[in-house]
Amino acid sequence: MSKPRKRQRPKTVQIVDSVWYALGGYDSQICCGCGLVHRLDYKLEKGRIFERVKVDGRATEAERKKHGIKVTRKVTSAKALNRS
Repeated sequence: MSKPRKRQRPKTVQIVDSVWYALGGYDSQICCGCGLVHRLDYKLEKGRIFERVKVDGRATEAERKKHGIKVTRKVTSAKALNRS
């Protein structure tokens, strides 16, 4: 009888602009500039490969904290700018 396998931590890759990555080689990716972490899911249906990408807020926060990345958002809507 074999031992149950320990669940491995998902593989994460740091995405670099204009570089090709092998499909399915990782479970999550980190944006090259802002540290945004996406979780990736794949499925095969009727001979086609589908990819689903979801933002992982908790992992993004941890990654940004680890690298000292601070993200601020500019207010661009006219409605928000006119508030007093």
